Amino acid sequence: MVQTNHDGNITINELTELINEHLLPKGVLVGSEKKASHHSAITFRIAIFHASYLKKASKYFEFLFFRGVFVLFSIFFSISLIHYFFQANTENISNTFGSVYKFTIAILLLLFSIIIHELGHIVAAYRYKIQPKDVGMGLYMMRPVLFVDLSDTWRLPRRQRVVIDLGGIYFELWIFILFELCYFISGFQEFFVANQFILITVLYNLYPFLQYDGFWVLTDILGIANLHTRTFQLVKSGLLGYFFFKPDYRKQFNDTIKRMNRHYKIAFLTYASIYFCSVITAIWFILRYTIYLFTSLDSFTWGNAKGAIIVIIIVLIRTIVVFTLKFKRAGREKDDKQTNHPSSRKNQESL
Repeated sequence: MVQTNHDGNITINELTELINEHLLPKGVLVGSEKKASHHSAITFRIAIFHASYLKKASKYFEFLFFRGVFVLFSIFFSISLIHYFFQANTENISNTFGSVYKFTIAILLLLFSIIIHELGHIVAAYRYKIQPKDVGMGLYMMRPVLFVDLSDTWRLPRRQRVVIDLGGIYFELWIFILFELCYFISGFQEFFVANQFILITVLYNLYPFLQYDGFWVLTDILGIANLHTRTFQLVKSGLLGYFFFKPDYRKQFNDTIKRMNRHYKIAFLTYASIYFCSVITAIWFILRYTIYLFTSLDSFTWGNAKGAIIVIIIVLIRTIVVFTLKFKRAGREKDDKQTNHPSSRKNQESL
């Protein structure tokens, strides 16, 4: 194609467009995924310490990733889970939830498991010679979270990235096994309640439509960089093109689909469809709850509703800011793409 259309010469921008717009989306350059531009959804990020402080300690836990140890883990976890569900049908945990002291202990045990979760990511990263960066705290979806900066993992093969993605959940489930053993020996309900919380957080982390571990696992398995951003852009162009009859967006949607190979297209469209349904479902629940609030205004006073009102205002402000930044970023990327297009520059360096 280069020889035919460019007489054997091609500019840097033309080569960049060829790679990014044609080869990568079609999966031609296998194993050469470009680095995802990382727009973190975590706000108010505060770095607590650098992960390098845990480098020596992580070496003592690398054996947990050996195949034989993983087989033992599978056996122990299966036994622990069976015991947990058996006890869940017979255990009365009202005493723990009714006691401030016991409930506080259960929450502290949960926090310990969350810290171990982050350690799992760090140990997995060091196992594959990747240097984790900051360990810190922030807010994601109005929820406090711990995070580890693993932005350099893009250099690794996809299989190794998936191991790092799941390293946190893997370590957290080891804590589940430990707590279930402690509960079996001691009978303390705090361990049982903590394990309930751990299972909930594990399932929450595996949810693939928020930027938790499950999302990054799916991204790395599919090999699609910036999956969330691309899905948003695809859904946006499809809606504006076909439901609001805007031809530019319809063309953008069709061109995006045409550039994909079959495997890429099936995976991407499946994710985009479920993503769209999830957003519609969330909007429906929000509207339903909002209507319920407005129909119940007569029973509300500032005294009994100020907490809910403040939370709603914060959520609305957060939502407006997120969507404003998202659309501004999309506009900048579109302008940059037009500026860097070969037709927009006259003086080009030839290869």
